[in-house]
Amino acid sequence: MKLLRNRITVGILIASQFIYGIPTYAEKYISDPTQPVIGHAPVASNLLFDKATLTIGNTVTLSYDFEDIDGDLERGTTVRWLRNGEPITGATAFSYTLDKAQGDKPGQRLAAEVTPRTDASTSEPAVGLVARLEATVAWDPLAKPVVDVTDITGTLQVGQSLTGVYSYDDNGTGSADASSKVWLNGGHASTDLSYALDAADVGKVLTFEVEAKNQAGTVGNTDRIDTATATGVNGGGQINPGVVVDPLAKPVVDVTDITGTLQ
Repeated sequence: MKLLRNRITVGILIASQFIYGIPTYAEKYISDPTQPVIGHAPVASNLLFDKATLTIGNTVTLSYDFEDIDGDLERGTTVRWLRNGEPITGATAFSYTLDKAQGDKPGQRLAAEVTPRTDASTSEPAVGLVARLEATVAWDPLAKPVVDVTDITGTLQVGQSLTGVYSYDDNGTGSADASSKVWLNGGHASTDLSYALDAADVGKVLTFEVEAKNQAGTVGNTDRIDTATATGVNGGGQINPGVVVDPLAKPVVDVTDITGTLQ
């Protein structure tokens, strides 16, 4: 209304100049800029996986409800999948296939995050809050634990000790390590991770062996390594690598004969 009145006033002044010779003047009229309409952010809700139980090999599809109070249409909504809280590279579709070769395992947490969006050129705000859905990948009842014996460390001398090195993978069984350990070919028996060397071990190549077993009693593979091939041992025999020696022992000679002709 203010702008309309100003225009009428200008018109009267201009007409008065022509009729009565009244001088006129110039005046600028600037209207306030139109502010963008601030509405409501879009919302993603009711996230749902299409499978009640997630297992390795499944293709899981995500569904959700989109809502915008202002009636703005959905445009450009994005999704990403996460494994144990970390984004999965390239997993940005609305379906994801659980693949062991890609790093998926039973017992992991699989999550999907949806960011609802509308057209930013016609609505503000155009991006809503991230909605998240998470589930645990089911354990495999047929899976077996796996061990990998990688090394033996220590000094191959009497009075020293050796320690076996191995890794345990529950391999989807969902149960912790209860593997059986044993030292073979030594001078005495041991089922500990470490082995104390004594005089009975001199001249021997020892083997560290592990049988995979979880706390539920499920048995897996068996793996082993010996002191001749382990890279973590030192101080052993120079002639026969991997052999236990006694650094305090002294060499012994036995003169048994003289040969030749007494002339």
